Amino acid sequence: MMQLDSLESMIKDYERRTGERISLEGFYFDENNNYKDKYNYYFKWFPNAGFLFWTINEHDGERYFTIWQTYGDMKVIGKYIVEVMKMNDLDVIVTATHRSVRGFIKKWNMERVPTMDYTYNGFDYKVLKTVRKHLEATL
Repeated sequence: MMQLDSLESMIKDYERRTGERISLEGFYFDENNNYKDKYNYYFKWFPNAGFLFWTINEHDGERYFTIWQTYGDMKVIGKYIVEVMKMNDLDVIVTATHRSVRGFIKKWNMERVPTMDYTYNGFDYKVLKTVRKHLEATL
């Protein structure tokens, strides 16, 4: 069961489940009240629903929404992702996991992108991508 009572409990549970670490060091509120760092990694907290770390990246001339870390109710978080994607005229979503990819592939109709796989902090991440309409279909 997810721990959604507070941001602290969400982060602790995420770290316990994934083995990854969460740090908000270097994040600040910009002029538009977005919580981000100097590299334009954004953090969004959804009280009693979850959190999301995200960026907009470009690869081979294609701009896309990248989900870095997420925890919580994906119906709530997904609506925010779709909103940001529409505001930025984005259609592609990319994420990575060091855990099983089956759930991502099944739920969001994602496909593997092995050429983008990477290792970070001792974890081997498998990269996946999909399009916005597949996310919207789950909301």
